[in-house]
Amino acid sequence: MRYKDVSPAMRAFIGTRELFRRMGFAAGELFCESASSARNNLILSGFLVLKTQGKEFAVELGPIDSVEAFREEYYRVRVALNKGKLKDRDLKRMLHECEAYRDKAGCLLALVTKGIVPPVPPIKVPTAGVN
Repeated sequence: MRYKDVSPAMRAFIGTRELFRRMGFAAGELFCESASSARNNLILSGFLVLKTQGKEFAVELGPIDSVEAFREEYYRVRVALNKGKLKDRDLKRMLHECEAYRDKAGCLLALVTKGIVPPVPPIKVPTAGVN
């Protein structure tokens, strides 16, 4: 499966999912859903929904053709990802192109404002030579 074989909304899902995984959220907390867009005149859109800490946080991915087509693409892409059929450079491109990655600070601020704390492991500070 190549980059061009994946719809823009699904590419955004893959990139956004990777960003949230890097923040420390578990794969089981991230869901691919569809709904009418509140910010785009109720156009049918794809969403990544984070369900964690008793809260939900949705990231709009972009317009989709139909719920069924988006669901089918999600399963196809999930199988391809699990089998390693997407190239690393394509996955990296999807991450860098997604809106959540391009506005990481805004995304993190929105999460924290909603009361969701990313489970990022603490940074280890080198202590060599310090007593």
